[in-house]
Amino acid sequence: KDGLSQSSESLFNIKEGDDDTERRSAEIQKGQSAQVKDSSELSPTSSLLRSACLLLHKKFPCLHGLICAVKEGLRPVLTSVEELPRHKCCPHSHSCVSYVLKGGLRMFSFGYLVQAVINSLSSVTVIVRKPWALQKAWFSKHNLNLAAFLGGYCAVFRAVNCVLRWVRNKDSELHGCVAGGLAGLCLRFYKSLTIALYTATKLMEVLYFKGIESYGFPYIKSADIFIYAFSTAFILHAAVVEPHTLRPGYWKFLLRITNNRFAFMNRKLLDVFGVDSSKIRPEYWPDYEPSFTNLARTKS
Repeated sequence: KDGLSQSSESLFNIKEGDDDTERRSAEIQKGQSAQVKDSSELSPTSSLLRSACLLLHKKFPCLHGLICAVKEGLRPVLTSVEELPRHKCCPHSHSCVSYVLKGGLRMFSFGYLVQAVINSLSSVTVIVRKPWALQKAWFSKHNLNLAAFLGGYCAVFRAVNCVLRWVRNKDSELHGCVAGGLAGLCLRFYKSLTIALYTATKLMEVLYFKGIESYGFPYIKSADIFIYAFSTAFILHAAVVEPHTLRPGYWKFLLRITNNRFAFMNRKLLDVFGVDSSKIRPEYWPDYEPSFTNLARTKS
């Protein structure tokens, strides 16, 4: 009933923008408006990017010098953008255009960096044998998918919030709903069922707790335990009847913890239900003892 957990709030702070989310948290906790520091000072994303820049400075001083030169060359442009108009209801310290561009570019860089690091770690054995593979991992076009999703999500969320403040001349929590819905379209750049399901379930959780607080929805004690038990039972049922619908990583996890015994089920007997239960191992048929059963493999 106290809103989002700290981990969930941090996730949405990263994706949407620290200024908006921190301001709303301050309003809930203190009951009054609070001027929020610029997101570049507080964002965990910014600290990670600064660490990456320091690493680049140590490993590749020439590249770091080039980045600094570009930054200095763009400084007059950035200054002029920061001096553009800002609505009085906006919590950020500079112009709305600067707020949108900074958030989008920062999250784009963060997404690109994360995906590049993941690609490097997954190919570490190849990189040891072929060092030039590191360049391929860092400059692959696939790194742009996560970058486009995070950068686009943050930029669209911030832009819609600012536009609605200018149009309606006031701030409202409904702006966040509209902005989040439109920003969610950026998921097409990085199609992840995990992110979509997590975000959807968190939205349902937040809305229900809002209903408990404001509209008298019933508070069910230990509901999270029942939901977890039901979800686990549903997944295990799917693992038996429709194992091909599970994520490959989760299916491998089940095989590992059961010493591959989960795969040795005669799912041919379940094919009569029309859900292709034996799709993963269609050739498997156990050796039944004839004295106990008359089951025999059906001829194709």
